[in-house]
Amino acid sequence: MADTTYRWHDDAVNFTREDDVRANFAQIMAGKFDPQDIIDRMVSVIGAEDGTYRNVWPPAIEDLLKQAQEGAWTRRI
Repeated sequence: MADTTYRWHDDAVNFTREDDVRANFAQIMAGKFDPQDIIDRMVSVIGAEDGTYRNVWPPAIEDLLKQAQEGAWTRRI
């Protein structure tokens, strides 16, 4: 997922700088998770009758993503 971004990202065109994207991905990808945890979560989300629009697992990653997105909305040039 992270590597694909750098194939099209261009600092001359994109507002978010590649260094910032790489730093955010490094935080997100830090640590190793058991793939079975993700698989179990996917099965529960896919099979659910209702749910949220976005689903992120584990909760610590959800918190990190929310922080990163908040930073993007409030960052100044």
